[in-house]
Amino acid sequence: MGGKGKSRTLNNGLPHARGELIVVYDADSTPEPDCVRLLSQTLLADPSLVAVNGKVRTRNWADSVMTRFIAIEFIFFQWIFQGGRWHMFRLSTLMGTNYVIWRDALETLGGFDELSLVDDTEMSFRIFLGKRRIRWVPYAVGWQQDPAPLRIFLKQRSRWTQGNFYVTNKYLPVALTHPFPIGLEILNNVMCYVMFVPALVMSHTALLMGLTGLGGVTIPGPFTLLWLLSFLIYVAQVFFTLSMEERRPQLYFFAVLAYFTYAQLFLVVVFKAAWEMLKGKIKGQGITWYKTERTKEKK
Repeated sequence: MGGKGKSRTLNNGLPHARGELIVVYDADSTPEPDCVRLLSQTLLADPSLVAVNGKVRTRNWADSVMTRFIAIEFIFFQWIFQGGRWHMFRLSTLMGTNYVIWRDALETLGGFDELSLVDDTEMSFRIFLGKRRIRWVPYAVGWQQDPAPLRIFLKQRSRWTQGNFYVTNKYLPVALTHPFPIGLEILNNVMCYVMFVPALVMSHTALLMGLTGLGGVTIPGPFTLLWLLSFLIYVAQVFFTLSMEERRPQLYFFAVLAYFTYAQLFLVVVFKAAWEMLKGKIKGQGITWYKTERTKEKK
């Protein structure tokens, strides 16, 4: 069933699948025994749902410092963004693995967009356009392998970011006529990549200039206090979400460390993705699918 990229592979496999429900997992995923049953029951119980997405956890979280950071990020993202959006707006997006979708809906939508590097996000937007919903089911858990080496992590996240650029560009005109939920999702991407990235660069520049004595902020204000407050809010949020999972005390230490290390890789990922897209445009190349390399997990 192989194809160039995950979207094409899924499209190639769809005609061979049987049944009314399509279950999607990545090759490295390991769902818990009752996971598919819980997802299917949730989908069947609510006619307004087109798909349901379970919780995704890092199976090899103890393999390296990087996998510990990723495990923390996944827990945080899913409880704050997936859980929070569902609680407030009855809104959730697919995560690429550990989800169940109606076959007829998938066929009506024309399958997966093969130009997209993030098949899950793009499919979510098309479901939203049909005024249907996706639900997050936190008690349906699937485990997956995440990148342990930094090199593989940067390649994977660069692909995700390029995919988000593509989806934002594709649906930006639609956001004006569909402010909810498409507009809300696009606004999040715009704030993340168009507003937050430059603000973060300026913040880092001001910090470095202040530390090296080359310059500094001359406007009076409680800037140190504001930075401390933002750090404490971050720590409180991450600690709260970690407390909702099984107890792994060492992850709390890595959560604090991630603020100064792992979180800063966001800028590297964004600039790497932007450079690769620009390079592809100059060379007249299309999108390049990067399949995440898998490594041997530690016992």
